[in-house]
Amino acid sequence: MAIFVTMLFSACTETSSSSSSPIIEFNYELDRKYTGTTTNSLNIEVTGGASADFEFSIANTSATSDVELDSYQALESGAVNFTYANEGVYSADFKIRDKNGIPFVFEVMTWEYSTERPDPPVISFAASATKYLTNSLVVSDSRTANTDAIWISGDVDTTGKTIEADGGYWEDLDLETSAVGVTLSAGEGLKTIRARFRNIFGNESEEAVPAEIIVKQTAATNCTAEPLSTTIANNKLSLKLNATDPYQMYYSATGSLGAPVSQKEFDDDEVVFVYVEPSPGSKTVNIYIDDIAGNRCLEKTMTIVLDPDYESEGIWVQNKTYWTDDENVTLDIFFDHYPSQEPLELKITGDIVGSNINSWIPYAQGLPATLTPTTSGSRRIYAQYRDKDGTLSYLISKTIFLKPTITFVPGAPDTVVVSNIAGAETLTITGCTETYTDVAWQATFTCSGSPVAGSVTYTFEDATTLTKNWP
Repeated sequence: MAIFVTMLFSACTETSSSSSSPIIEFNYELDRKYTGTTTNSLNIEVTGGASADFEFSIANTSATSDVELDSYQALESGAVNFTYANEGVYSADFKIRDKNGIPFVFEVMTWEYSTERPDPPVISFAASATKYLTNSLVVSDSRTANTDAIWISGDVDTTGKTIEADGGYWEDLDLETSAVGVTLSAGEGLKTIRARFRNIFGNESEEAVPAEIIVKQTAATNCTAEPLSTTIANNKLSLKLNATDPYQMYYSATGSLGAPVSQKEFDDDEVVFVYVEPSPGSKTVNIYIDDIAGNRCLEKTMTIVLDPDYESEGIWVQNKTYWTDDENVTLDIFFDHYPSQEPLELKITGDIVGSNINSWIPYAQGLPATLTPTTSGSRRIYAQYRDKDGTLSYLISKTIFLKPTITFVPGAPDTVVVSNIAGAETLTITGCTETYTDVAWQATFTCSGSPVAGSVTYTFEDATTLTKNWP
């Protein structure tokens, strides 16, 4: 920091008090008020007028001066050089007077010498990637008040900057500065910026520290977002996302959602979940796919229906949900957690036998099988999918009742025994003195009156019915 003072004087001559001599201008300044070197200079510039009419002196300094102290000499353009060895504050009295001894200037010139270096800066970019070349380099506030400049180099555009020998340039700093604008060099890819601090003494950090950012201006390709089913039974919506890009991808969702989704990571060919509003009905869902730098490759709006009665997965036996009288059955299995266009394999296990059972086979509907054993009772069937990457679905299952019956058992008392069919909500039994209308299943029912015939009617969850008679 230079101390610069300009003084203007006009002197009258002895021979003519009515005319003025030309104005004389004095400029004097210290090279630096704060310095990191053992030398400093007081620079003097004299223009106009007769400098021989003025003289200056240097006094009261602990520094070594190249002019004799306390001795006046002609005021001329030039420099007074000081040297010193120890850190600290230095001063020198600077005086100017005219040839008649009349003082014009008295000033104490003060400066400070220090070898203190600033700590290396802590720098970063606000994001890991950008699609813009102009960005802000964030500078931590963990620096002293003496730090007044930051040096920047690396993958930067230096147009309009004063370039140092090492290819970088300096930007001014103060304690209020939290970020410095930088323009990155043209082109995509990883950019590295290096920076170091400089303090008011001109001393620099011992090392330059790096900060990196990815410049990416080209969006990802092959971006898709597909619901695994456009009808769902609860508010959990499954989406299959795809995108081809060398960097991390992100998705966002808005619309008829319980809460919007903002910039969540996903991988190519991944199933993700968003949650729509829980009330039944039609929902509008907007899906956005962005790359790491915010380049958007997809905006898609889809209509989703939330229907609490919708079955998203299941096993149908003989196109029936709860029972069958024939042990030779046809199996239809559905599972909408996978897109239908994907190649899938299927494995079926449980209380069944057949050529397609207990092995991985290509997905198909209408698979023949035989329930075992062939006597009356509940049978459990399991199914699982495997996708093209070998990822297994969770196991789904179905209980089917083979050959449901009602049996009259004489005794004391007489009873009837009915089959326990999964999915039956109520039973209605006829033929007995007792009344059993829309009752829950139990192991036996008392049946008085020595009936010779009767029936049981099952009412299932889907409101369908089944009636079985005896004898």
